[in-house]
Amino acid sequence: MLGLPADFLIDPGGRILAHRYGRHANDQWEVDELLLLAARART
Repeated sequence: MLGLPADFLIDPGGRILAHRYGRHANDQWEVDELLLLAARART
């Protein structure tokens, strides 16, 4: 909201599957966390 990062996992149809709003400038998903979310979204 105030210049902080936001991450979104979006499927090919444009639906938001997961989101994360950062609390500080370097607050984003870790690669392992993102891969886990993507794997869960496939099922």
